[in-house]
Amino acid sequence: MIQELFVPTLLLLGICNGGKWENLKPSVSPKIQEASVLDMLHQLIPSHTHLFTISVEEDLSHGRDVAILTSFKRNGSVRLNVRANSGVSAAWGIGEYIKKEIGGHFSWDTVRIEFPDVLPLLPQITFETHEKFKYWDNVCTFGYSYPFWDWVDWEKHINWMALNGINLALAFTGQEVIWYRVYSKMGLSDRSVFSFFSGPAFLPWNRMGNMNGFGGPLSLNFLEKKRVLQHQILTKLRNLGIITVLPGFAGYVPDDMPSLYPNASFSKMGPWCSFPQTTLLNLNDSLFQEISSLFLKEYIQEYGTDHAYNIDVFNEMTPQTTNPDYFFNSSKSIYKGMVGEDPDAVWIMQGWLFLNSFWKDPQIRALLTANPIGTMIILDLDSTNREQYTKTKGYYGQPFIFNNLNNFGGAIGLYGRTSIINERIFKVRIKYDNLVGIGFTPEGLTDTFAPTELMSEMSWRKKPMNHNEIKTWYSMYAERRYGMDHSCSKEAWTILSTSVFNATGDNFHRLTLLMTSPHPTKRNVAWYSVHDLVKAWDSMINCINVDPKYMESSGFKFDIIDLTRQVIADVSPYWFYESNRCFLVHDMNGLVSNMTPFFDILNDLDLLLNTDERFMFGKWIKDARRTGTSMNESNLFEFNARNQVTIW
Repeated sequence: MIQELFVPTLLLLGICNGGKWENLKPSVSPKIQEASVLDMLHQLIPSHTHLFTISVEEDLSHGRDVAILTSFKRNGSVRLNVRANSGVSAAWGIGEYIKKEIGGHFSWDTVRIEFPDVLPLLPQITFETHEKFKYWDNVCTFGYSYPFWDWVDWEKHINWMALNGINLALAFTGQEVIWYRVYSKMGLSDRSVFSFFSGPAFLPWNRMGNMNGFGGPLSLNFLEKKRVLQHQILTKLRNLGIITVLPGFAGYVPDDMPSLYPNASFSKMGPWCSFPQTTLLNLNDSLFQEISSLFLKEYIQEYGTDHAYNIDVFNEMTPQTTNPDYFFNSSKSIYKGMVGEDPDAVWIMQGWLFLNSFWKDPQIRALLTANPIGTMIILDLDSTNREQYTKTKGYYGQPFIFNNLNNFGGAIGLYGRTSIINERIFKVRIKYDNLVGIGFTPEGLTDTFAPTELMSEMSWRKKPMNHNEIKTWYSMYAERRYGMDHSCSKEAWTILSTSVFNATGDNFHRLTLLMTSPHPTKRNVAWYSVHDLVKAWDSMINCINVDPKYMESSGFKFDIIDLTRQVIADVSPYWFYESNRCFLVHDMNGLVSNMTPFFDILNDLDLLLNTDERFMFGKWIKDARRTGTSMNESNLFEFNARNQVTIW
């Protein structure tokens, strides 16, 4: 086998050279990063920004993020000096300071940062990560959460990323305008190109070659709107010192391409989820190199680069051959297509494909060892539930990132894997010296934030917390989030930490009756006691009686609605099951007496969710329509939005 001849040499080269992954770093000067952190602080705490001084010193650490915070007095006031190896490291240090010393909270649904008139005078505080990278995002999030975001949404989100120390981030917006230019230059008509693109809510699966055109077509005006937005996103990310992960060419092309290039080799892939098959250009065809080079050239000319590119060829797609040589040569060809235009390119690949039983050791080995160690970084996408680093022998030495995938499909439901988050990463650090980061790969941002914040702290913690420390952590999380120090909310979160937020089995979460297609034999799937959930809910409800100011907390309002929603989702199926039982025995009176309260509680659920815009379907629709550049396009994008949360 070809790969058997090359593997030992490539492994040796990778170890000796350290790997290109170690060369990934911020692309702007320290001064720009310092100014960007201060700008972020001005947005968050405008009246206190003058109390901070930021110093970015690139040689402060050796390949790991570090932030050193020192408070001092000047002109009668306490100030904070932050030294860090990058802008995002400085922001992360400030974020930890806000949580631990100021008692503040920041998440994707709530920001509560209340600085005292006088900052506390503290001894020097140092934060340092274990690994080089802290990764953020999932290709699917661009369909489930981001498709209708504007710059206001993105700017807030990037601030959150920086405060959490995210230094490697997927940046997939705005790539379709580049593909339009590439395919137009190759002779494809506008009709062929625009019908190839899926609608905004389904672009992730179009980009990965799973399907074409659904929810489309897109317009040139829309592509231009996203081009402008991507420039704003990239500028802010890079100015903070965050390394951006950009798209590359995976081989999937419009269906009209074979007729224009009859001498090239194409095949059909899929079908995926009953969609029509898609067209894959042979990865070893010379035309592949031509398109890959042209795309990266156009992309870099438009957006610049940080030298990290995400390419996933076989995402939930079964290849047509098991021959290891095919995967070995294809892997080499994909990487050759990158370095031909960017010699410093690093290939970022999701490890999700290896869940498919198709992938056995010979195929995995061939795909991962075709290129020198360190030219790839594998995202072990679901490390806290369905980890693949064990199946793949630690990805054969290629650097990998340990991720928490806390959300599937943008579905709403309480979920977390507290014990595993707290313990597993430390075992992986001991066993695999090619672990280069931790990360977050949720498919949607509809989750309760607590498990994500816990995972974030694993980047610097030296050992797992014990049971009592975990309980204390969740209690303090509640206090920071609400700005209230009462036992009722702390008790609720302590209960949640050991129940709904502590899934330990192989759970594909949120399979409650209300979250799945109706079926007479459908049963709720829960890894926790509903009794415990109701106890936590009762404790949260009691908080309103203990102190009415709880309802002035944005975080508390979100959580009390979310927890009530979960209780309804877990309790209401009782009446459905009883109705079904009565139906089967032809008890019509019993059927009616059970269906009536079932429908009543569903109406109550709608009334509840309509009390907060963060849970409203109408906002999702409004944002979709706002994204359109014409009335027809707004109507189309409303279809995208409605389909995404129902039939899809």
